[in-house]
Amino acid sequence: MSLAYRNLFQDKLRLTLSIAGVALLECLDSRGQREDNMDIQIVLSLLLSEMRQFRQRDHWIRQQLESYQAEALHNLRAYAYAHSPFYQRFHQGLTEAPLEELPVLTKAMLMEQFDELVTDRAIHLEEVKTYMRNLSGDERYLGRYWVNATSGSSGHPGVFLFNRAEWTTVLASFARAREWGASRWT
Repeated sequence: MSLAYRNLFQDKLRLTLSIAGVALLECLDSRGQREDNMDIQIVLSLLLSEMRQFRQRDHWIRQQLESYQAEALHNLRAYAYAHSPFYQRFHQGLTEAPLEELPVLTKAMLMEQFDELVTDRAIHLEEVKTYMRNLSGDERYLGRYWVNATSGSSGHPGVFLFNRAEWTTVLASFARAREWGASRWT
């Protein structure tokens, strides 16, 4: 490996680790201490793995991307139909229909049907709202969910929960966007 290439590779690695580190700040509480239920090394490993997968997809041809999207959508819909009473009713008779034939789900509908829509039967909107009102640190809802909420500027505040794998994907997508922005300046 040439010296110039090795230096370029090392710079890119430092940038990636820096971006991942910024994303991981979400995993630290305000005192900079580790959360009780979070192993930062595992999350960092998952985050870097997710970012590698994102980068690989950047070079896919259209057919590969469409195939991946179709499979991911199929798996997502199958999971929702198996675990969400709301989706079992909302898409009744439409489980194999293309997206354009499915009814539109608005944020207002999502929030009105929240308890029936979520795929973890232990999650209940009023309990999540109570958790959010009483939040004093960085503990997870039910010990395993990150909770995010929208302000409701559209008239309908939204509440969204993420497990560790989902939250890692969110962080990786933020890091990826920062990486794209930073890559223009390097």
